[in-house]
Amino acid sequence: MLPPMPVSDATSRVLNADPIAEAVLVLGTGFLSHPDNGGLRDRIRSKGLSGTDFTGQLHWVVYRMLALFAAQQRRLLPSGRPGVSIEAMLTCDDNSSAPIGGRALRPMTRWAFLIRAFRALACDVGDAELGLPGLGASLWACDATPDLFGPDRSEDPAASIDDRSIIEAARRLGRAAWGASHQPGLFRGGSPTAIGDSYESLLGLMPHVDLSLRALTYRDGGSHRRKTSGTYYTPEPLVEHLLDSALQPLIDERVATGDADAVLSIRVCDPAVGSGRFLIGAARRIGLHLAHLRSRHAHASDHEVRDAIRDVIDRCVFGVDLDP
Repeated sequence: MLPPMPVSDATSRVLNADPIAEAVLVLGTGFLSHPDNGGLRDRIRSKGLSGTDFTGQLHWVVYRMLALFAAQQRRLLPSGRPGVSIEAMLTCDDNSSAPIGGRALRPMTRWAFLIRAFRALACDVGDAELGLPGLGASLWACDATPDLFGPDRSEDPAASIDDRSIIEAARRLGRAAWGASHQPGLFRGGSPTAIGDSYESLLGLMPHVDLSLRALTYRDGGSHRRKTSGTYYTPEPLVEHLLDSALQPLIDERVATGDADAVLSIRVCDPAVGSGRFLIGAARRIGLHLAHLRSRHAHASDHEVRDAIRDVIDRCVFGVDLDP
């Protein structure tokens, strides 16, 4: 059973409106309340780990789970078991280990399984038993979550959490990803910048670690993190204006040559990516023109547009951010 979650006015509003923020609360309270996590609570109590940094590590876990769910749903990653996604493995109530990886594995908690999956994706060799490839991608590396995951080669996680907390958090993230009750989700019917927009909303909340109750809640009042980090994302109308004035003339010039490689030689860099609105808009705009240039028909097909945008993302757009 999950421990009862203290509900402030701010927390109540989150529980009614934002399944991602709710998943953060569920995971945070799950870690803080677990009997084996005395060391984690001591580090927070002694200020060795701030509540802001603890919440930041929870954000990493949540968005990695969302990325994993979306990648498998779109068949960008294989499932460990044909027809069964990692999302399904994490949200089902079956406690057996047989579904994990498509074969009988040694018993493991859902948290241990998640860490194993993330580590497989972070390295170059993957995990054949789980059926996951190695991507060598920093998105999945453990160094961003040292108080939860532990070192890359460690057999045991740095912190423990019960299966029920993982199940409940994963179900909320599934609702956020795919939508519910005819509401759009991040990956179905939502804006391409929906993930960035949701993170912007998270930074507007004020998390509070209550060690007496061993719970994570949200307090009333805006978070100082957005102000101190300068995290204010560019509104969509301004993005479109920048693309019209700065990028479109260059696209028109390259398209006029009739050479697709000339279009692909365009380079766009955003030194503060944020929600990704500018780079997403640039990639879509360049990709659409590239698709029409390549197409032998009057109008490029959806498949041709997708392929063109993929090529543009691979070759034309670059970005960095202090808070990736």
